[in-house]
Amino acid sequence: MPASIIITGVIVLVSAFSYSMVTTINRDDVVLGRNERADKELVSDMNDMDVSMFADGTYTSNVQYEIPYGYIEPMDVSVVLKDGVITEAEVSFAVVNPVSAEYQKLFAQAVQTKVVGQRITDVSLARAGGASLTSGGFNEALADIKSQASSMPMEKALPVSITLPSMPTVETSESIIESVAVDTTNEVTTYTIVHSYSINESLTEPMQTTLTVVDDVIVDVAVAFDSPDVVSQLHQEIFVDQYYDEIVGQPMETASLARVSYASLTTQAFNDALTAARAQPMNDEV
Repeated sequence: MPASIIITGVIVLVSAFSYSMVTTINRDDVVLGRNERADKELVSDMNDMDVSMFADGTYTSNVQYEIPYGYIEPMDVSVVLKDGVITEAEVSFAVVNPVSAEYQKLFAQAVQTKVVGQRITDVSLARAGGASLTSGGFNEALADIKSQASSMPMEKALPVSITLPSMPTVETSESIIESVAVDTTNEVTTYTIVHSYSINESLTEPMQTTLTVVDDVIVDVAVAFDSPDVVSQLHQEIFVDQYYDEIVGQPMETASLARVSYASLTTQAFNDALTAARAQPMNDEV
């Protein structure tokens, strides 16, 4: 069942999933659910420690961090400590969302230059390689490693079950057609559709689709986005890279896109724009 189309003027109650803002998981696997104030004080105390207080050795920590759309990404961190200095560092991932893979690749490269050779008390990554969420997960893992290498164990949270938010789907997304402009000049008809589609109740993606039609055949097409969300931007970039050759040359009357890679919501929004364009009366002005 395709996403429903709503014309401007109708207030939309979106039934898509909501972000999970805080996820508490067994502390042995992740460090997202601890008492934040107590842990910040403990980490601050460890950062003030002399590096000699950290025992040499190889340490590992397994964490998980949440990204938009409700995905939980596992990450393994391993560091080698010598005299309080990180001499080796390695991160590995079990990719859950394919869009995360590029961020994780950039992050793994950045870790080598930002971590290796640094005192463990000095390392705190902000946005390594553009991967701010991955950096946050790494910082949590490093805090765990600091507690392992010192005599200051961090508080463990009680194991709890995880209920992940449902993933956004074509059925739960809402398409909103704001306007459709039709211009016909010298047998060339141009449709400009200003529209948007929802990811969840707090995130709507603006989109503009422009179709150029000659003799009822699509001869050119352009799409534009103004997304505030990094993950959505990656899906949209994938869409832009792949949609054009599939749609150009199709008859306007029956034109439709199959799912473009991982960009199913963007694909459906594009198809809804086609439907809205076909519903418009022709502009006969020349």
